[in-house]
Amino acid sequence: MSYYDIDSILTDAQKLPCTFELEVPGLGILEGNPGDNIKAGTRIDLPLWLGEMLSIGARLGTSRLVTLDIPSALSERVMNALKADPRTVDLRALAPHFYSLSERVLELFEEEEMVDVLINTFKKRASEIADHAHNPKGALGDGVEFLRGLDETERQLFRVAHDSAKETRIWAGEAKKSSSPSRRLETPFEQGWAITFEGPGLVAGRQPLQDLGIWTKWTEADRQNPGAARTLDKLLSWAHTTCEPNLLRRFLRHIAALYVIQEMGVATWQSTPTSLALGAQETHAGEVIKAGLDHSIPCGRNLARFLAKNGYKEPLGISSFDNYHHPEAGGSFQGVMTSLTQYKMIWTDVYDTQHLVAGADLTKPLFVDVGGAQGFDAQRLLDRHPDLPVGVLIVQDLPEVVTTHGKEKLDSRIRKMAHDFFQPQPITGARAYFFHAVPHDWPNADVARMFAEVKKVMTPGYSKLLIYEVVLPAQGATHLMTTLDLALMSCTSGLERTEEAWRALLKEGGFKVTSISRHPMAVEGVIEAEIG
Repeated sequence: MSYYDIDSILTDAQKLPCTFELEVPGLGILEGNPGDNIKAGTRIDLPLWLGEMLSIGARLGTSRLVTLDIPSALSERVMNALKADPRTVDLRALAPHFYSLSERVLELFEEEEMVDVLINTFKKRASEIADHAHNPKGALGDGVEFLRGLDETERQLFRVAHDSAKETRIWAGEAKKSSSPSRRLETPFEQGWAITFEGPGLVAGRQPLQDLGIWTKWTEADRQNPGAARTLDKLLSWAHTTCEPNLLRRFLRHIAALYVIQEMGVATWQSTPTSLALGAQETHAGEVIKAGLDHSIPCGRNLARFLAKNGYKEPLGISSFDNYHHPEAGGSFQGVMTSLTQYKMIWTDVYDTQHLVAGADLTKPLFVDVGGAQGFDAQRLLDRHPDLPVGVLIVQDLPEVVTTHGKEKLDSRIRKMAHDFFQPQPITGARAYFFHAVPHDWPNADVARMFAEVKKVMTPGYSKLLIYEVVLPAQGATHLMTTLDLALMSCTSGLERTEEAWRALLKEGGFKVTSISRHPMAVEGVIEAEIG
């Protein structure tokens, strides 16, 4: 911090209570009595810099002139308020440089509990500040009062976060315009070859290594000896069953040529983050590859024949979910869903959840995640608002899902409930009914049915319908958006919808769209609707 740092100067000018231990001649001016003495025991608020000098400036072995006390901005009453909910406290009213003052005071006093409270305060408020900074409407409505109460450090944080979000939006726009410059340099043959031969060959080559258990063994070995080169013989020794050496070598040669592993010498390879992910169960990468072989590639191959046979009509309303009841097929499908959920931006970074919690009646359910599978979205809401009471977050899905998936990961405060979203909704009057990547699997008529069941139990003017799904732009859809749309078409007879289609569907069902929250780095947006 510079000697001329204005924030440091203003911090030192903030006052704190001081008690004079000795009578001091001629300092009555500090009390408004020029010429008088200050008597011992007199309590006066002095600038921090002056109080500190008087408290430590006495010669060794003599009484100090003043004793310092904790300023009112850091009083026990304020600490209790910060413990209860730091986001409701107007820090600027307490001290414009609240954190800087706290830092200086804690250099003079040993207050371990205060340190913990202030750290927790900054963490919780920083999350809220980031929400407002990333949301273009964050400085409107309810956000205004919160932003007014930021101290100078928090205002600097808001400005940095706001500017970075703006720069990210600009960067994302430029990236979208560039549309993969390397692909533009390829000839039509090169593009066609990569799509039809290189990619399928890579998928076909990776799966045998998965079935042989080599990816898993390689990942386990790298945890003990990271980055070690592995010979063909070593990799063969990890296989569950006998495999011809040249067969494995041919697969590894192609996998290395496409940079999934790195070739280090003759018949010698090194792992990469991608290959290690294939052997790590928690990433579900292996299940994604298997789902591609079992579902995506066969469905994509059959799609053209199906469309030709059926007059090139959108394949809507043909359910494939019965196939996923098979343990193997269902396992890889759930793996893809889990992996996608972990990859995509979390919804609480796209939508202002403070807006949801504020004014909610927490004696009733707050958030019902309909078709919520492993409950990741409810967990993320709890992570953002850790003080929510037990039982206000509910995850609903079919019995075979809620009883077999994600038990060890879900916070015990979140309630799991078996429910079919086409049946009457058992939770009435909740603040929000949330659908993530559910409606896109169904045609409009079925989506209208599931929303109708929710509408029956919503409280007008209070309950909200939240939909976290792709909202296709009229122009300039990203490759991930379009990939998801065509995968839905071929695998589940589903579709991603445009904003126009969402608005029309919700209006027909008796809802009005109150907002659509987007983020430049998110493939999905959060549609908020109420009973119209």
